[in-house]
Amino acid sequence: FSFSYTLTQREKEMRRGPGGVILHGGGFSLEQRWSLNVFNLVKGPKPLTKLLKLLAEVFTLTGDEALFFPIAALVGFGLLYHSSGGASPAGEAAARRTLRMYGDLGAVCLLEGALKLAFRRARPPWKPPAAFACMLGERYSFPSGHAMRAAYTAGIFIRGLGPVSLAGDIPGVPTWILSAVLVAWASAVALSRVALGKHYLGDVLAGLALGAAVSSSGYPTECSPAGPGRVALASLFSLQAIGIALTPSIRGNIPGWPYMAAINVVFWLTLPFAA
Repeated sequence: FSFSYTLTQREKEMRRGPGGVILHGGGFSLEQRWSLNVFNLVKGPKPLTKLLKLLAEVFTLTGDEALFFPIAALVGFGLLYHSSGGASPAGEAAARRTLRMYGDLGAVCLLEGALKLAFRRARPPWKPPAAFACMLGERYSFPSGHAMRAAYTAGIFIRGLGPVSLAGDIPGVPTWILSAVLVAWASAVALSRVALGKHYLGDVLAGLALGAAVSSSGYPTECSPAGPGRVALASLFSLQAIGIALTPSIRGNIPGWPYMAAINVVFWLTLPFAA
């Protein structure tokens, strides 16, 4: 695997306008031109563009694995500790559903990595890719992992499988409004990835579709939390971490692999408690 970044001829020829806005060059496809238009919305010194960029950065953070996994683990095990011994059956149920989501998000990450390695689509050329990566395939563009995680999470809550029930645990607010807020949030996460130059529109649309498909499938309800399916997924996660750790040529290009290994360890710990 080679993750070295060199400017292509097209990138060298791209012209920049005021405020760093990239002007359309020849050879861009329709999808690339639309993606570039979204990217240019947050470029420039004007207060509005700065605000839009800040919003994009906030939304993209809410879909990042660096936020998702620690929060799911802390909330899940924290609730489980405080509700142990029958102190709060509702709290224990919420804890177990949160820990199940942790494992499901691990499965989504595995699917993301596998598809990125299969398609190997380069990131948009108007912004150099980030140097940090924690799993195989993360340097590639298709599909968007942020969009997948956001769509999966929104879908699980809308289906009533999350730690909080939209229908019963949030009184006074119609379920359809809460569902619309979740859909809007997932869409904003996806769009933020295009606005920040991390993905093309096709990448995030595919990510939204895949995340929604996983959340609406039988996997979250029919795959036993500690059954063969999730054990196999945790094992695949482990094999990836071990493979990276034992291969210096790959390990040097994935500096965040210890974080991914830590996620895997917690994945195993969730299996006995997830529901």
